[in-house]
Amino acid sequence: MILALFLACASPPPPIDDPPMPARAQPDGCPVPGEPKVRGHLADRALDEVSGVVYSPRHGVFWVHNDSGGDPRVYAVGPDGSDRGGFDLRGADANDWEDMARLPGDPTDHLVLADIGDNREKRATVQLYRIPEPTPGTSGPVEAERMEVRYPDGPHNAEVLLADPRDGALYVLTKSDDGQSVLFALGPWKTGQVTAEAVATYRFPAGYSAAKATGGDVSDDGAWLAIRTYTTIWLFPVDGALQAALAKEPCEARPPQEEQGEAVTFVPGGLVTISEGKGSAVHFLPWEPAKP
Repeated sequence: MILALFLACASPPPPIDDPPMPARAQPDGCPVPGEPKVRGHLADRALDEVSGVVYSPRHGVFWVHNDSGGDPRVYAVGPDGSDRGGFDLRGADANDWEDMARLPGDPTDHLVLADIGDNREKRATVQLYRIPEPTPGTSGPVEAERMEVRYPDGPHNAEVLLADPRDGALYVLTKSDDGQSVLFALGPWKTGQVTAEAVATYRFPAGYSAAKATGGDVSDDGAWLAIRTYTTIWLFPVDGALQAALAKEPCEARPPQEEQGEAVTFVPGGLVTISEGKGSAVHFLPWEPAKP
């Protein structure tokens, strides 16, 4: 079945002269794509380097953040890109924020911000920050808990944070020019020092912008893992441990061309992507489950 959606300190922009990627057959069970749609454009002009996004089913908004060099601030964005306010995190730094995730909970969900970018691979530790999900319009600041993460084999550059909604486990996927990414498990949230554990690897196609993992998400039902690159979204079916999904053949989706696409999140009925750049489009990529 063919799946074809019309389908960092500042990271270098993707090359615009990539050779065309070879066509590849899709495995059985891939979702059926619909026509991508532009839901709107980012109204808040402060959002010029969006590198992380997560959908809030409780509030029907997107939470987003900029890349490095700004304040530790989270913004609420409506489905049409409208400005729904923002707030700062107290007790957090913003060295190189690259992704975010949502941890479902009762009575409240939590947002996790990932300060994991390290282009020069010199940071002894990287940080995650957790906050209870506020109501859009909250002016803050919101107090943040800190997880201090150390890799067992030395520094890594990474732009993907994943949260498994089934058990609350957190993962970081590294980014590399040659496409070889390592998945590190952090376990459920723990305030304080954590040593990451390498649990899986995946090699994206080398020689293409599609090799560089820039964002990711796990569907609310835990059935799909999405990893995006500058040009491609790889969809891995999940059946069992999250790391085992990377051993499976992924489906391939092509988002609309974006200036520097780094953010992706699952929404009801598909995926949403947002690129860096002022006034970037909110792209909705609809899909339906594979027909038997």
